[in-house]
Amino acid sequence: MGDQLSAPDALAMGMINSVRPVDELDGFVDSVAARLAASAPAGLAGTKRLLNDTWTRDLAGALRAETDNQVEVIQTDRAREMIETFTGARKEKQ
Repeated sequence: MGDQLSAPDALAMGMINSVRPVDELDGFVDSVAARLAASAPAGLAGTKRLLNDTWTRDLAGALRAETDNQVEVIQTDRAREMIETFTGARKEKQ
């Protein structure tokens, strides 16, 4: 209880998803930031909102909020573009 945890141990436990040497950290952070910037803004905003509200909802409320968020996000132009791109790519492979 309250023990310090090393980065490799946190990685092994699944608490974090990456460990980088200090000299690689800035480049790694820049690449993650670029991926986030290229993502759908409504999806990111909804995910952040849901995560921030996690502490104030019970399971049923969290599931309702997730459903509401999905309905909201799927109606955006960006979501439609992504779905069309995905389904078009699948049709080409068949």
